[in-house]
Amino acid sequence: MKTKILLSLFVVVLLAACSKDKFNTAPTLTFKSAGNKTIAPGGSLQVVFEITDKEGDISNTLFYKKIRTNRNPVRPQDDLGRDSLTYPIPAAPNTRSISMELNLTYPLLQSTLRREPDSLTLQFWIIDKEKNKSEVYNLERVVVIK
Repeated sequence: MKTKILLSLFVVVLLAACSKDKFNTAPTLTFKSAGNKTIAPGGSLQVVFEITDKEGDISNTLFYKKIRTNRNPVRPQDDLGRDSLTYPIPAAPNTRSISMELNLTYPLLQSTLRREPDSLTLQFWIIDKEKNKSEVYNLERVVVIK
């Protein structure tokens, strides 16, 4: 009987010791939602992320890059305009988790010289105060109407 109790106690202690913290040293960028991914002139794309970080030092920068997926062949006139931007993450001292909503407007998403619609993949990632980088999130099949 004592052996069973000791074995059960050992299993409980082992399980408790092996439990993982849901937060990581590297920040985590979790996609929550996106509005309509077909953007007409004057429109915008709303994207919502949850940002988590074990140390709570998430207040730094969110990076965004657009990659055109419909360019065949690549030509100098296939100008993407500004293809990458940074957004400051609001100060949230000692906060392990925040929600961040981005409003990507039509001028930010369109190319400057193309006349046909753009098909884009948008990449997002963050870097915290200690320069730890999250994994890249790809938001695919975004269409910008001309």
